[in-house]
Amino acid sequence: MKKMFVCNLHKNKITYLIMFLCAFLFASSSLFCAHVSADSVCATTPAGDLDKGKAGFTTQPYTVLENGQTYLKFNVVISYQNVKFNNKIDITIFTAYDNFQNATWVTDQASYTHKEKGDYSELSYTVNLSKYKDSTWLMDSMHKGYVVGVNTYNNPWCQPTTYYSNKLSGQVSSTQIHITSAPNSIFASNDQYNSATAQVIPANTTDSVQWSASSASLAGLTASFLNNGKSDVDSSGKAVTKFNVPFQNLLTKVNTDPKSYGFPLRISAQAGNNRDNKDLYIGGLKAIECSESDIQSTGLVKDNTWQNIIDQNAFSQLLNSLNKSKHYWYAWFYWPENATSPAYLGRVSGVTNAGGILQSSLAPANLTIKNTGDNNFITQAVKATKDSKPLSIQLVVCSSSCQSWQPWSIAAASNRAQVKISPAPSAPELVSVPEAFNFGTIPVSVIAKGDSTKNYTAEGEVSVKNANHSWQLTANQTRSFSDIDGNNLNANLSLNGIQLGKEPQIVYSGSSTTPAAFSDTIQGRLQFPSGAQNQSVNANENYSTTISWNLTVTDPTLPSAH
Repeated sequence: MKKMFVCNLHKNKITYLIMFLCAFLFASSSLFCAHVSADSVCATTPAGDLDKGKAGFTTQPYTVLENGQTYLKFNVVISYQNVKFNNKIDITIFTAYDNFQNATWVTDQASYTHKEKGDYSELSYTVNLSKYKDSTWLMDSMHKGYVVGVNTYNNPWCQPTTYYSNKLSGQVSSTQIHITSAPNSIFASNDQYNSATAQVIPANTTDSVQWSASSASLAGLTASFLNNGKSDVDSSGKAVTKFNVPFQNLLTKVNTDPKSYGFPLRISAQAGNNRDNKDLYIGGLKAIECSESDIQSTGLVKDNTWQNIIDQNAFSQLLNSLNKSKHYWYAWFYWPENATSPAYLGRVSGVTNAGGILQSSLAPANLTIKNTGDNNFITQAVKATKDSKPLSIQLVVCSSSCQSWQPWSIAAASNRAQVKISPAPSAPELVSVPEAFNFGTIPVSVIAKGDSTKNYTAEGEVSVKNANHSWQLTANQTRSFSDIDGNNLNANLSLNGIQLGKEPQIVYSGSSTTPAAFSDTIQGRLQFPSGAQNQSVNANENYSTTISWNLTVTDPTLPSAH
């Protein structure tokens, strides 16, 4: 019994020794396999086919973005025993970064599903590249080109078999681009930048986005973009840029449109062959058009509402982007036509709040320009408009107090905005009325007894200048027909068919559609109604009456005239 026991013990030791050696070989195989590297040029393995029992890749590897993670996906056929016995399978990536010399091991980030047929299995791999410890470097390197390797080992003797994919360019072309955010209007600035964002599809594209700006209204416009307008697409598909338009672009051209905040500006973003545009305005200041009569009581801008002239949103954005540790000033300047530099508006009579410390975005809107009756800004603007040389105004933001033109201190500026003040329209004026209506010689019998069938007529001219406004011309007969001795006649006098009496009657009226120089032949008619019973008539005497003419202006924007 004792010998038997010893013999059994010896057999157990041999068994343990064999198990230890196997474990050692397995461990050594893993250690050895971890140091396998590719040839300098990875030889592509022929395509695999599960049905035909051929090992190799059945799909080309590709990357895809899902839920903010970048995945590498592919299918490969390998020996079934590698799956059945859970032998080691390593996934490696070789990139053009180092001419495909060294492998990057992503086995720990890989998972697969599989199906078998005979001695082979087809594995559908998913590798989460975003989980790799240096994912940004890896994916950037893959963009230059990459090869995927699948390393299998027939343990316990560590006989490696490696399958290589084709070399892949790593380039993923964009299919769409959309500018998703950009300002609607901006002020010009050499230092302060505006942001714009584009969404690119697919999000894992390797295309970069090239930004640019142009304006059909500003020839030779120069815009400045960070990184020369080139921006990369992040993992969510967004490409962000910052840009500005130097204020020198806005020193010569004048905005004449009272509906537009400056000049049209187009921002463009291009990724590959895809392009999108965003139209906005550069300058932030509307033109001013009004009549001299409109501003008698309210100033240059009605009710001093400069908020309607300045793009408040654009100016607020500008103010928010300025360096908070510095102080800034605002100032309004005006440009005579063809001037090489402007003048400070605050030095002109009738102007207040033309400059000061920029404490809020509303500060420049406190500007007040009124007609003070002397040689003020409005008077100058009216004259310049008459001379077809209208003035323009411009708002600037400076890094120091700027009551004189100092371009080196300008941090931002609006466009130049035309100020067109039409002279107050002249009121209608009565130029001429008939001096007299001569009805000729009338038989005494017609005057004495009356005869409604008899009409005696005469003509005259009526003229009104500046007649293209609302007005009325009335006439009334202030006394009856009488002779030198004061003997009155019973008679009817009408003008253009309108019978006159003591109360004024409208014989003409005008409107905006009336010719400015109005003239007309007016018809006068004298009639003695039947049964007039003028018992005392002096033959061979002159009888006359008096007509009073009165021109009344009914346009409320014009002063009354008579």
